[in-house]
Amino acid sequence: MRRTIAALAVLAATAPAAQAAGDTADARAKCWTTSARVTAGQHPWTYLHTVSWCGDGTTVTSLTQRAEGTALDGTCTWQGAQETRTPRGDGSWETFSMGDFACRAKEVEVRHVNPWAVVVVHPNGDHEVDSGTVGIEP
Repeated sequence: MRRTIAALAVLAATAPAAQAAGDTADARAKCWTTSARVTAGQHPWTYLHTVSWCGDGTTVTSLTQRAEGTALDGTCTWQGAQETRTPRGDGSWETFSMGDFACRAKEVEVRHVNPWAVVVVHPNGDHEVDSGTVGIEP
């Protein structure tokens, strides 16, 4: 009986230490946010691709992304965006988004403009951004 109580006491004493070690590892993870803003000269819209991620120095531990389009007048309307994210095998991730604006070029003609952004994030906080547009602009 005393051995059982002693064993339980040892387990109870080591559990908080193990939890504290896990908390320390989690505390080493740092988080960052970056954005790619796409504008098209005098065209009446803006596009924003925002990525937030956390990393522990060797691996990206969490990742969220959001694409937002804003039509600045009645010429264009925001249709939405497609988003993907892909691990690169070295602890980093590549995020991609492409938006869609339907823009009135003439009274009856509608053309689509597709702003896009690629953001590669690394577990140490580094990142690369590329962006642009495709489609026929009004």
